[in-house]
Amino acid sequence: MGVATLIAAGRLDDRLVDRALGLLRELDPKAAFLHWIDEGDAADLRFSGKGRDARWALDGVDGVDIVVQDEEPRWKRLLVADMDSTIIGQECIDELADYAGLKEKVARITERAMQGELDFPGALRERVRLLAGLDERELKRCLNERVHVTAGAETLVQTMRAGGASCLLVSGGFLSFAEPVARTVGFDRVRANRLTYVHPYAVPRYAMPRPPEPHRAVPPSARERQEEQHGERAHEEHKRDEHRKPEDHRKPEDHKQP
Repeated sequence: MGVATLIAAGRLDDRLVDRALGLLRELDPKAAFLHWIDEGDAADLRFSGKGRDARWALDGVDGVDIVVQDEEPRWKRLLVADMDSTIIGQECIDELADYAGLKEKVARITERAMQGELDFPGALRERVRLLAGLDERELKRCLNERVHVTAGAETLVQTMRAGGASCLLVSGGFLSFAEPVARTVGFDRVRANRLTYVHPYAVPRYAMPRPPEPHRAVPPSARERQEEQHGERAHEEHKRDEHRKPEDHRKPEDHKQP
């Protein structure tokens, strides 16, 4: 048996469900409504037959995302999510460019990339050149003021992790944005481009991750680092206490040879 999941946040009504069910019944007359995952947002329909055929049939349902899969097993072991316009509601490079007053210049680079005049590394390189000299603190302010986590993202990641899945956040943008977002939402790992600060207040170049490079673990917060360092110091002091030789309390004259 297969399951077709219909997803349309806040817009999935009986009309859309009946429309999808009618299309499925052209393949399987016994196709049926299974249950609401979240009423008004997502629902499951059960059918028998090939998933590819069901996916093709449901392509005619406008305004609804469709996921077709086997009924069992439903739990997944890996979640890989794009950050920009998915886990967050913004494109971090565009927001940073707008924040720095460079929106039109970056938009022209984006247009050239969409026309095939620039590949992704070339487009990213040109965008980063525009950011040269930008105060590092501006990136943090832009992140705090303009970047917002998409509703439901934290629930998704925490649910996946509760089921034993590993969660990876990826971005064509920068770790300066991706790491705080990954930490907030709860991802295990993050992969993005690293800006190189040759001067504390300059961003003249970047480093793209190569495929063989291992995924970067989400770094701990400042408080977590302090707690970890405190624990390490306490452990070291305990080890020194264990190995410290007992003090010799004899008077100096007691050390004299007879």
